[in-house]
Order: sequence, then structure tokens, then C-alpha cells
Amino acid sequence: MESNAEETPTKPNTSPANTRVGRSSGGGRGNAGANQRTGTNGGGGMRGMGRGNNRMGDKTYFQNLKAKLSEVQLQIDEKIIIKDSLQDVTWRFTDEFRTISGYECRRVNGATKDSLYLIAFYTEEIPVSGGPVLTGGLPGMILGLVIPEMHINYWATEVKFTTDQVSSSWKDKKAKEMSSNEFFKLLSGSMFRGRGNSDAQQRRQILEQILY
Repeated sequence: MESNAEETPTKPNTSPANTRVGRSSGGGRGNAGANQRTGTNGGGGMRGMGRGNNRMGDKTYFQNLKAKLSEVQLQIDEKIIIKDSLQDVTWRFTDEFRTISGYECRRVNGATKDSLYLIAFYTEEIPVSGGPVLTGGLPGMILGLVIPEMHINYWATEVKFTTDQVSSSWKDKKAKEMSSNEFFKLLSGSMFRGRGNSDAQQRRQILEQILY
């Protein structure tokens, strides 16, 4: 994966952070970049552009860290905004460290409520509890995220700092809003019908092929 040259202050003490993230995935789906934006001041959020070769088009990820809420805007037949609480992950800390975009990051292993295994690298040098797509909940920004089962990798390639508020202009006013459970139910009963032997397997496929 190509890395972009980063410009970071020596004392990163402003928020939100604007992080350029590269994503790679298996299955021949190619690589893509994403702009992640995270804030801690009420309306702060995380934004991300969609990945390459994605039939669902561009996606926008928004995290309100103060309210612990997430929103994902995407388009299937129409634009949809999926609203839910931030993903609940149980993290286990390790003594492994690596440098990502000039920041010392510590490895943690995590598991979601539906037993999805995650590997994350976070840095306490950026004291914002955010990360790529739907992840967070650590004492610092996640700059690396691996989802082995889905062959997905996110790595920060550039970090910039700004004091600008996150504008709500990213949200399409005509988009249909629903919860994540409503979204899974909608797709499980249509385009993902018959895929997998259980609701959990269908949900995993929707996460891999659409949300992540």
C-alpha cells in the first residue's frame, strides 16, 4: 500500500483530527483511501469516503464521540443513513508496538458482541477515542485496524490537525434514516436472502461487503 507523506505537529493537542486512511482488502477488491475526521466537541465526527470497486458507491462515516453515536451514509437503490450507538468492542491490551505515520502505536486485540475479531493499533499521542469506520473506545486514536476474517486492513497514511467544526453538510437531507437492525433486516430479506445458514452469517456478509 502506498503511503502519503504526513505533516504532523510536535505537540498534537487540537481536535478534531483529519486522518487520511488507506484500506486494502482481499478477494481482488483493490485498495482505496479514506478521509477520516473525528471530533470530541459535541458535533465532532468521523468522515470516510468509500473504497474502490464498491458496488454501493461512496460512504460517509460520522462519529459523535461525546454522544457515543455513529452514522453511516451510503447508497444502494436510494441514499440511506444508518444510525446507531458506537460499536461495543472488548479490547485486550498487548505489549506489541509499531510506528504508524510517525506515531508510536500499541496493539490491542478486540472482539465485537457478535464475535468479530479485530486487531487495532492506537496512539495515546492523539488523545481522541476514535478510529476507522465504526471502531473506537480506546485511550487514543486508532491508526491501524485489521479484520482478519474479512481480509480488511486500514492504515493511516497522513494525519493533520484542525480546529474546524464538522459541518452537517455531509448528510443528504433526503436520505432515509434507519437503525442498524432495521438495515440488516431490510437486506437479509432481499439481496442477501439465502446467503449463509443463519442471521449471524448474513449480518457478517453485510458488514464485510457493504458497511466496512
